[in-house]
Amino acid sequence: MTNIINSYDEQNLFTQAKHLSNNQLSLPPKFRGKDSNTLNHIGSLYSTLHTFIERCPLFYSLPLTFRNALVNRNLGALGSYNGIFLAKVMNAFENETYSKLIDNIYGDGHSKIAIQACQRLDQNGTLIKVMLMIMIFSTNCAIVSNELSKNIQIIFDPKIVLHTQNIFVNMLWKYLIYQYGSKEAILRFMSLVKSVLDMIQRMAEGLNIRRHWTMLEKVVEQKTHLLSLEDVLVKQ
Repeated sequence: MTNIINSYDEQNLFTQAKHLSNNQLSLPPKFRGKDSNTLNHIGSLYSTLHTFIERCPLFYSLPLTFRNALVNRNLGALGSYNGIFLAKVMNAFENETYSKLIDNIYGDGHSKIAIQACQRLDQNGTLIKVMLMIMIFSTNCAIVSNELSKNIQIIFDPKIVLHTQNIFVNMLWKYLIYQYGSKEAILRFMSLVKSVLDMIQRMAEGLNIRRHWTMLEKVVEQKTHLLSLEDVLVKQ
């Protein structure tokens, strides 16, 4: 648990998100409203989140094909979930300009939906950080596309990934019991699962936001390429 929290905090995601957001909002209106700047800001957070995942020894214990498949299938969902978490901590949507920037890309009213998601998210940030680690070891924590609907067993044995995921689920459950007792632990765990499912549903509704998916595809391509290079260096 401590390793997960430290690994997340060491990426300075909060500081980076706030710095990038402040830089974006400080630009002259002519440049501030550019969707490309906002998407670059969002993409950098996805990229940094991947570094958090890479530092997990259990992730690197998997074969390269497993790791690439998990990044392809899950990074989009992780980035969206983490984005809501960061926005909550930063009170980002209290800034009207920030809300407008988000609505420009994802459609009018999206910021209001995001605010509701922030409000429903658990106040205990430790739960969110562990949940991110649980999500990366999902066989497919994302909307199923034609590419991802291929038989997953062609890529890897789901039992191996689910075994690793269960390690984190058990750890999270013991932490919940210790902190809140049985009844409250059940309610909070259910709330965490629902927050992930709600986020995935919002992703499904935004499938037509091509600019977002193009940005995500570039990040995933960069990260899987980097994993391949690192694997070659290790073998040498």
